[in-house]
Amino acid sequence: MWMRGVAFLCAVFGVLAQETVEVFKLGPDVTPPKLVKKSEPKFSKQAEEVGLEGTVILEVVVTDKGVPSQLRVVRPLGYGLDEEAMAAVKKWRFAPGEKAGRPVNVLATIEVNFRWLDRPAPRIDGRLERFMPAYRVLEQGNADTAAREEAVRTILGLSEAGLPEAQFVAGTWKLKGQPKLAIAADSAVGLALLRKSAAARYGPAMYVLAKRGVEGEDGPADVSAAMKQMHEAAGRGSPQAQYFLGTRYEEGNGVAQDAGKAEFYFRQCAYDRVPQCQYRLGKLLLGSSATRERDRVPAIAYLELAGAGGVAEARALGADGRAKLTAEDVETLEKLKPTLVRE
Repeated sequence: MWMRGVAFLCAVFGVLAQETVEVFKLGPDVTPPKLVKKSEPKFSKQAEEVGLEGTVILEVVVTDKGVPSQLRVVRPLGYGLDEEAMAAVKKWRFAPGEKAGRPVNVLATIEVNFRWLDRPAPRIDGRLERFMPAYRVLEQGNADTAAREEAVRTILGLSEAGLPEAQFVAGTWKLKGQPKLAIAADSAVGLALLRKSAAARYGPAMYVLAKRGVEGEDGPADVSAAMKQMHEAAGRGSPQAQYFLGTRYEEGNGVAQDAGKAEFYFRQCAYDRVPQCQYRLGKLLLGSSATRERDRVPAIAYLELAGAGGVAEARALGADGRAKLTAEDVETLEKLKPTLVRE
């Protein structure tokens, strides 16, 4: 069994302006909505497979009729749990918040907690414990020759033993060759390893194959099947797939242009500290013709995070945006930034 919880948090997105209707933030003169009808969210199949648990945070406007509207994910979990949380909360009903004794539209954030109660903790694969130190040796790039050679042997051995993470790394090596690691190119072997890794539902491998499918690198393109795989890769935690889909939906490239979907995918990889995702999300929130006042401070927060991650354009936009903030906004900004990224 598993347990789901819900909690209201005081919104930290600054003073709200008029949109299509007047929306108020929680405060001393605005009472929070009270939950009166709740539909329990479900674990997604992807989350069940890996035993994922955690908290999805949603931003919601509860209308003066007690109906949740304008839902969006503030802190994602991925693996289909964000969508499950949103689907459930859309069915909830509230006694509306009030201001001066009358019902009003209230902006609040809702935590939806996914916790396993009687399921054993996922067993840590001993092979993965050997893989990660070897991968870090190669990633850091400052190890001596003997250490690099031992790391390569370890990863290739784990690939042969069927570890999806190692199959992915070995497959990418073989796909184009790695002369510095004394690995010759063999695209057939590389693709076979990537397909084995993807068959085990390893998101990064699914992304590589999906991208090749979209671009027709392995024969006539089956774009529909490739995009389906790309969406699954994004749902299984591939930041590359999330960024790919975010840019496609933002630009209307091969899909119907949809700023909401672009924002959804950018939020997922931004939460995993990918600077380009933070930049694209901040720019999207700040530059939309329909930009809401409550998006302004979060947009600048994402731009500053991206700037700290090395995106020069984000640093310039973030600095310009910060210069226009009030002292209260700056205080909110600094409190907000740590909540927008995974610890």
